[in-house]
Parts: sequence; C-alpha cells; structure tokens
Amino acid sequence: VIYGQKLAEVLPEIPPGKKVLFLSESLGTTWASQRYEGVKRYFEPKGVPVETLDLTNDMTIAEQRVASYLAANPDVYGIIGSDGVGVNAAASVLLKNYKPGEIYLTGPTISDVSIRALELGFIQKGVMNSYFVIGYIAPCYAYILATQEVLPTDITLSYFTVTKEDVEWLREWFVKE
Repeated sequence: VIYGQKLAEVLPEIPPGKKVLFLSESLGTTWASQRYEGVKRYFEPKGVPVETLDLTNDMTIAEQRVASYLAANPDVYGIIGSDGVGVNAAASVLLKNYKPGEIYLTGPTISDVSIRALELGFIQKGVMNSYFVIGYIAPCYAYILATQEVLPTDITLSYFTVTKEDVEWLREWFVKE
C-alpha cells in the first residue's frame, strides 16, 4: 500500500476531468493489489478516478494494450506503472506517440526506455525500491519462516525518488550495453 501511495504522490496534480491509469502485469497478485490500493487511497479523496489495465508480462501485448487504451481514453493525465513491464510499456508508447507534458508517468525507472522517459520529462519522478533492502529482506523472511514457522510482518522497504538529474547513474546501474 505504501509503495502505491508513493507512486501516486509523485505525479503532477491531476486536472479536473482527468484520470489516472494504473498498469499491472500481475493484476490480482498480492503486491499489485496492495499497490493499487495505495494509489486509490491517495486519489479517491481528491475525486480523481483511477482505472486499471491488465497488461500481462509480454511487452508486445502490453504496449498494444496501453496504446489502445490511451487512444480510447484521452482523459488520462497520469499513468502509474506498478512494476517493470507496466512502466516500460507506457514509456515506450509515450515516447513514440506523445509530447512531454501531455501524459505523465511514474514507476520504477530501471531500463533504457524508462530512463529515457525520465530524461525527456515524461516521468518527472520515478519511485524506486532499495534493491539492497530487497536482497536483505528475502533471506530474513526465509530465516524467520524456517526457524519460527511464521511469516514476519512489518518489515518496511525503503523507497526513494529519482529525477532527471539521476539519469547518468541509473544508466550505469541498469542499462547494460
């Protein structure tokens, strides 16, 4: 839920009559549902509609679905990619068909296409998980489960935002040539 709220917070203010599109390649999974819940909790009090689009994990299909949805829904002002496929599919569609400022996108910026969208202004701020913390948490979960036979709760991941100024180090970390 917290990650969904963080994703929602970094979008520019949504003008009246516009809506937000939440993209999920894993609609119905616990993590995607929780992120969607966080996005809804942020926008509902503001009266901003949030719609979801299931993309699958196939980038070709995901791009087609995003392009078709945007063509049929010109009232989309903000897009939230719940994970890599969503943000990359949307970034690809925006880069090919829109100008910066027409539709804003956010999500994890961890590929060449999403970093390019950040660089050009389609993404003003991306929200990243701390990959160190994720790598640390997984063995902790496994240890607690193995030794105590319960799943731990209340282990919070770190989130941080990236902007155009971060493009260089993002490319170093995530784009392999």
